[in-house]
Amino acid sequence: MCRKVHPNPASPVSGPVLFRGVILRIPKFQSGLYLNEFPFVRIGEGRRNLVVLPGLGDALQDVRVGAWRSAWFYRNLGREHTVYLISRRRGLPAGCSIREMAADYARVIEECIGPADVMGISMGGYIAQDLAVEFPGCVHRLILAASARRPGPNGPALGRRWVAWAQEGRWPNICRELAGLTFNGFRRPLYDFLIPIWVGVLRRRPADPSDFIVSVEACLGHDAGDRLPAMQVPTLVIGGTKDGFFPESLIRETAGRIPNARLHLIEGAGHGVFIEQKRAFDKFVKEFIEE
Repeated sequence: MCRKVHPNPASPVSGPVLFRGVILRIPKFQSGLYLNEFPFVRIGEGRRNLVVLPGLGDALQDVRVGAWRSAWFYRNLGREHTVYLISRRRGLPAGCSIREMAADYARVIEECIGPADVMGISMGGYIAQDLAVEFPGCVHRLILAASARRPGPNGPALGRRWVAWAQEGRWPNICRELAGLTFNGFRRPLYDFLIPIWVGVLRRRPADPSDFIVSVEACLGHDAGDRLPAMQVPTLVIGGTKDGFFPESLIRETAGRIPNARLHLIEGAGHGVFIEQKRAFDKFVKEFIEE
């Protein structure tokens, strides 16, 4: 076990939680900091390790917030695996690149966890690509979820708008647009209702607002297309056909550049495919990592 773990003083480990009138059986989990810099939630006690790299929203709120929800969300993957949901470090330096973030994660995996299956979600998929190419000893199997080799065609315009809004402190605008592009169907109006409450009434804002700007700029500067052919780890590329960030053609192209990668597109699902189609998503991921 990593000696540089700083658990939260009152980090819960397991037990029932009453949520919307339903008792949820939460699997065993722990939250804290790795290397005194990287917020984490550790879920389950499976024989294999699965490291999950979260998306851009991690810059707004680290994984320890609502840790029990994450434990419940990843309960299916946590039966055979010990799942490590790990945030990027807080206080990212200006100009920090996706490659540098991948090196950060390699340090955590090498010093605290050991080689693992790695799932990168959205921006986390960018980081996971460089992690697998530059540090293949850290990665057994790779899952790129709702991600691609570079931003989609609407990425630059969105990124510039979000940076401007972040500089002005317009966090509800950012959260609302992120939700609108992430969710399809009934979830979109639900989030339109909840976001002003979450940001306004509760006055939530990032612990370090500059992290969001650094993260957006890192995404805009990322294109792993020329490095993907060097990837040697078994890879699953999984996403939705109606992704608001990454069009189907770009997801297919990304999979095509990775030697022997598997591609699975879930029809009609958006960027939040891992939530909207959780049962199907978990099924395909489990089949891949448990081979």
